[in-house]
Amino acid sequence: MLSGTSFTFCSMQLIEAIDILQITASRITYPAVTSKTMSLKETCLICFEETPIAQMFPIGTCYHKYCLSCMKRHVEVNLQNGIVAQCPHKRCKCEVNIETCKIFLSRKLADIMIQRIKECSIPATEKVYCAFPRCSALMSKKEVLEHTKSSFASVGGRKCMKCHRLFCINCKVPWHYDMNCYDYQRSETSYSLAEEQLLKSLAMKKLWRQCSKCKHMVELDSDADISFAILAELNGRVEHVPALSGMHNIV
Repeated sequence: MLSGTSFTFCSMQLIEAIDILQITASRITYPAVTSKTMSLKETCLICFEETPIAQMFPIGTCYHKYCLSCMKRHVEVNLQNGIVAQCPHKRCKCEVNIETCKIFLSRKLADIMIQRIKECSIPATEKVYCAFPRCSALMSKKEVLEHTKSSFASVGGRKCMKCHRLFCINCKVPWHYDMNCYDYQRSETSYSLAEEQLLKSLAMKKLWRQCSKCKHMVELDSDADISFAILAELNGRVEHVPALSGMHNIV
């Protein structure tokens, strides 16, 4: 009883059972795990299995806990969907700590999680990817500029922090030596136009036609009423396929 004190206001609010369990769990101070406390168990609020305290995974600042097996599945599914794992509690926004996840994640998945966290931390306008396809490392504009530290930086040159090769941040290609960005882009445009013109000229000579659906150039059979792509791989076999069928597996 509270002597000399009275309530001035009260209201009724419905609370889900799982929320009560979460609140209760977060207020409990657990003893250090010793041989005597190994027998103590806690209920995982995902699988509802009684689990030894030593096998419960604490999320971090939110104090929610789940068994290692459930957390492993939760983190893996989130990574497969391309997102950083958060606390499974539906109204909790705490992110799962990568360092603590290393106890149940493979090295490959841990690296993916680090990459996802980095992607989320860099604003879209500040993201830079290495121009070399075999690398494609993600960096921020600021950190890659600091890493470059050369005369190339003033004209768009950047040094990848992972593969350490030079690329152009403006043209998004490997560094074009002895050529500025303007001249390089002009040469690329001219080269593309020349290639396109050469292809059209060859198509006219060979009587090739462009498929209306897949846009590939196809060769016509002389005795066919319908345009056919003469080389198309279907289930391991090379067959004639109608060009207007929209098939994309033309080789």
